[in-house]
Amino acid sequence: MSPPPAQLLDSDEFRRQGHQVIDFIAEYYSRIADYPVHPDVVPGFLSRRLPQNAPSRPESDPLSAALNDVRDLILPGITHWQSPRHFAHFPASSSTAGALGEALAAGINVVPFTWAASPAATELEVVVVDWLGKALQLPKSLLFEGGGGGTLLGTSCEAILCVLVAARDRKLAEIGEGRIGDLVVYCSDQTHFAFRKAARIAGIRKDNCRVIPARREDMYALPPAGLEDAMQADVEAGLVPVFLCTSVGTTPTTAVDSIRELCAVASPRGVWVHVDAAYAGSALICPEFRHLVEGMEDVDSLSMNPHKWLLANNDCCALWLKQPSALVAALGTDDDVILKDAAAMDDGAPVVDYKDWQISLTRRFRALKLWLVLRCYGTDGLRDAVRAHVRVAAAFEDMVCADARFEVVAPRLFALVCFRLRPPSIATSPLEANNLNERLLAAVNATREGPYMSCAVVGGAYVLRCAVGSTLTEERHVREAWKVVQDHATLILAPIQVKYGGRDGQIFGSWGTSVETTPPCTPSWSPTTTGPTPRPPPPYAPSCSPTTTCASSPSRSLAEKLDALNHVAARLGSRVVLYLGSRAMRALVEPDDDANLLYILPVAELAPRQPRPGASPPDLAPTENFSAAHAHAAVAPSMPHWESWSATPTPSSTSATATPSST
Repeated sequence: MSPPPAQLLDSDEFRRQGHQVIDFIAEYYSRIADYPVHPDVVPGFLSRRLPQNAPSRPESDPLSAALNDVRDLILPGITHWQSPRHFAHFPASSSTAGALGEALAAGINVVPFTWAASPAATELEVVVVDWLGKALQLPKSLLFEGGGGGTLLGTSCEAILCVLVAARDRKLAEIGEGRIGDLVVYCSDQTHFAFRKAARIAGIRKDNCRVIPARREDMYALPPAGLEDAMQADVEAGLVPVFLCTSVGTTPTTAVDSIRELCAVASPRGVWVHVDAAYAGSALICPEFRHLVEGMEDVDSLSMNPHKWLLANNDCCALWLKQPSALVAALGTDDDVILKDAAAMDDGAPVVDYKDWQISLTRRFRALKLWLVLRCYGTDGLRDAVRAHVRVAAAFEDMVCADARFEVVAPRLFALVCFRLRPPSIATSPLEANNLNERLLAAVNATREGPYMSCAVVGGAYVLRCAVGSTLTEERHVREAWKVVQDHATLILAPIQVKYGGRDGQIFGSWGTSVETTPPCTPSWSPTTTGPTPRPPPPYAPSCSPTTTCASSPSRSLAEKLDALNHVAARLGSRVVLYLGSRAMRALVEPDDDANLLYILPVAELAPRQPRPGASPPDLAPTENFSAAHAHAAVAPSMPHWESWSATPTPSSTSATATPSST
C-alpha cells in the first residue's frame, strides 16, 4: 500500500532517508576517480535496462532499491563533471556548502516570485547580489546601493535573453514598434551561440545579427574598428543598432573584449552594451584580474555564473543592470490581483518583485545557496580556489610549452589552455593538421583512466581545450593528463616508414624528419605480392640495430626507437601499428607508389612471431583517409599477433584485401 499522506514528509523518515542519500553522495565523491570521466555507451543504453512503465506500487524499501540502480545503472552512464580529470568544459563547480545549500533550499521549498510570496527570500537575494558585486569590484552603478540592481537566474543564456528583450523594447519605445525588423545586434565570431539564439527568440531578423570576425593578432577579442565599420554601415542603410554583446572570457579561448573601447563605439549610438562573463567573471574576485575589465562603468548590464567557478553548484547565474526599470518595463506583469500585496502597497515602501526580472513566474531560492557559500568560505576562500586552478593551468601550459611537438594557440588568461600538435612538416596542409589533432583528441578521450578534454576551431585551426576548474583537481591530475596526451601523440606521430633502395634507406621520424640509416639485417620472408620487387619487412628483430638519428630522439637505434614505442603502447593498453610504405601513410609521409605492405609490431615482443594456427589477419582496410590513429583504435588487445601482411588495393577503391605473409 502507498504510505498515508502524513508519512510523505515525516520528519523521522526524512532524517533516515536523508542520511542514506548523504552517505551515498559522500561515497560517490570518495570513488569518483575510479569512474571513466566520459562513459562508453550508445544511445538507448539506459532505456533498454529500465522498465517501460513507472511502478504502480512502491517496492519494499524503494529508496535503497533506487539508490542501487543509481549506482549500477546511472553512474556508469553519466559524464562525471566533478571528476578531477574533467577538463572538457568550463567547470560546474561543487562544494560541501554549495551542495548542502541546494538541499536546504529544496527542503524549505519556497517560491519567491514576489516579495510578499516570501519576503526573506527576496530580501536575502537583494543582499547577496550586492555582496557578490562588491566582491567582484563591479561599478557601484550596477548595485542596488548605487541605483542599479541584480538578480539570480538559472543560466547566462536566460540572462542574455532578458536584457536583450529590455533593450529591444527600450529602443522600440523611441522609434515605434513597427520598426522591429530594422533592429540590428552585434557580437564577435567568438561570442557564445546563446546570444544568437536569444536574438532569434527576441524577434531580431536572422540577417540582422552582425558577427564580426576576431583575429589572432587581437587575441581573438572583438575588434572595435570592425564594430565601428559595421554600425556605421547599418546606420547609413537606415537600420537601427540596438544591442552589443561583449565577452569577458569567450568559450573557445577565454578571450576578453576591450570593454572601454567597445563602449566608446556603441554608447553614443544608444546601443545597450551587455557583458557576458559567464565563466571568467568569477576571476574578478581576484584583484590581479580586474585590469582586464576596465571601462565596466560604461556598460548597461553584466552576467556571470557563480556555479561555474565560485563553488555555488548548479544552477546560479548573477545578473546586474544599471537600469533595472528597463527590465521591469519589458518583463513586468501588473494585472494579476492574486500576486499583489496590499500591505506592501499601502506602506509605500519600494519592494522588488523578482517575477518581473525574469521570463518565468516560478523561481528558486538560489540566494540561500549562494549566501551559504559566501558565509562558509568567505571571499578569501573563493579567491584561493580560483588562484589554485589558475596555478594548475599554468603548470599544464608549461608542460605543453616544454614539448616542441606542441604549441599553445591562444594566450592563457585564466585556467583554460588551448593547445595543439604542430603540423609534422611544412608540407602538411591545414586540413591534415586539423585531422591529426582531431585524432589525438579522440584517442585521449578514449583512454579509460585518462582525462576528458574538448576542442574548438579557432582561426581555422582545430585545437584541444584543457579547462581546469573541478574542485577536486590537483596538479598531479594535469600531469597525469599530459602524460596521456604525450603518449598518444607519440603513437600518432611515430609510425615509421622505411624505404629501401640500393644500400641506403630512409627512416621518417615522428616529426616527418627523414634521416639516413644503414641497411638492416633482414629476417627470412616470402613475399606474396606481385609486380615490382618488394622490399624486406622492417627490422624489428632485437638483433637488428641500424643506427639513426631523429629530431625527437637523437642517436638512438631503430630497435631502441621501436622499443620506446612498445612501452608507450603498453602503458596505454594498445598495440603499435606501423604503416610501412602503404597508401594509408600518405597523410604523414610520401610512400613509394609501388609499396603496399603493412606491418604490425606486437606490444608483447619485438621479435617476429608466427600467427596462431587458424587465425585470420586483422580486419583493416586502408584508405586514403585511413590514419595511424584509426588503426590504433582498430587493433584490439585480443587480436592475433600478425607481424606482417600484404594489402593489394583494388582498381575501384582504396580498400585492401589482407593476405598473411610468412616470416
